[in-house]
Amino acid sequence: MVNIKDFITLLDDDVIYFITRNIVYFSKGNKKEDKEQLHNDILTDLELVGLKDRVENRILFTKTIIDDFKDEAEGIIPLQEMIEDLELQKEAFEQRLIWDR
Repeated sequence: MVNIKDFITLLDDDVIYFITRNIVYFSKGNKKEDKEQLHNDILTDLELVGLKDRVENRILFTKTIIDDFKDEAEGIIPLQEMIEDLELQKEAFEQRLIWDR
């Protein structure tokens, strides 16, 4: 991710969405408020290459679409279906956290 500028040209208002459920390696911690925060070492690397304020960390793809791309997705993907899918994803993710402890 830190060398993404070697592969694409970023415009001034471009945002990079990093989506992963692997909170162990990529998130600040296991607490609810830390799950979507990038790990401090990653933030340091992103700051060194000028990307810290341009990368958004997410753990659920569907939630990202609903929260960040609702206008773009409207009419393409049935929103109600996505909301129902999001609830299933949240439940599955929480169960995985319980099992991994």
